[in-house]
Amino acid sequence: MKGFVFVLLLLYTSITILWIVNSPLLHSLWGIMIWIILIVIGFIAYYQITKNSILKLLILYSCYFMVFLVCVTGIIHVAVSSMP
Repeated sequence: MKGFVFVLLLLYTSITILWIVNSPLLHSLWGIMIWIILIVIGFIAYYQITKNSILKLLILYSCYFMVFLVCVTGIIHVAVSSMP
């Protein structure tokens, strides 16, 4: 499980980098779907880790940060699409 969490954190880091550079790959339909699926997998991995460790906190904070980024992306999309 530890290796899986490290891979998931690496994917979260790459999503954050793609978000910062405003990549069209991330903002496509497939990108958003993969992004949300990775968030769900992250929460499942959080509940599968039995002992309290730094990995459990890292995956929890990373999942919440990904949810925050999805919400900000949605707000930005609505704000930009409503402009004349």
